[in-house]
Amino acid sequence: MNISIQQAASSIQAYEQWHETIAGNLSAASVPGYKATQFSMVAENINGQHQEALAASSAIMKGYQMPGAMRRLDFTAGPLKHTETPTDIAIKGDGFFEIELPGGELGYTRDGEFHINDLGELVTKQGYPVLGDNGAPITFQQDTGLNFTIGHNGQVTENGVFDGQILRVVRVADTSGLQDAGGGLFTIADPNTAQPTPLNEDEIALQQFHLEQSNVSTIHEMTQMIQAMRSSELNHQVIRHYDQRLGKTIADLGQPL
Repeated sequence: MNISIQQAASSIQAYEQWHETIAGNLSAASVPGYKATQFSMVAENINGQHQEALAASSAIMKGYQMPGAMRRLDFTAGPLKHTETPTDIAIKGDGFFEIELPGGELGYTRDGEFHINDLGELVTKQGYPVLGDNGAPITFQQDTGLNFTIGHNGQVTENGVFDGQILRVVRVADTSGLQDAGGGLFTIADPNTAQPTPLNEDEIALQQFHLEQSNVSTIHEMTQMIQAMRSSELNHQVIRHYDQRLGKTIADLGQPL
């Protein structure tokens, strides 16, 4: 097959992945703490001939490049929104809340839209316990209700008295090691990488009655979608152009001398 057609087809496939990425960002633009996925095109080296042929001094083509796609999470902080709910907590600056996932696995999130379950535990919207600095779930007394505060340093005060619990906020040195677990939650992709480290009280900066919004710009995403559509259309035109040329060449070769 003509290499130009292959390259155009690979470009179309990459632009389809770009569309999927944009659609995912737009669908989650209203989810607190959601982190957008960034998309970029990359060139992948492809050998055009077998290794023996490539090594020959007479080789015409050593190799060629094909368009590909690369995606990564953007952990830029989103804007804060004031709410009237005491279980809404936002992180100002660096850090993630630590969550206990089913099976004991740890998860990490910037989505502070928490709730209190029937056991008095502070939980995510999925029902996963939010952990304190002692590794146990943050738990409130039955008579506390919503009469509690969480200070800037994570200290939990019930009925005006510090109850000894501190909300755990951890730092992830290399965010590229995080993988999206859905719902604004992340897990460590490779357990051999550097593990998250808890922030000290003087390093924590929380804001109760606030939620961090997603860092998705809907205007930017719509602009990107238009660009992806136009680029995909151009590559379709390239394929049609080379297909017509090949058809004409075959027809001409088939004519008797």
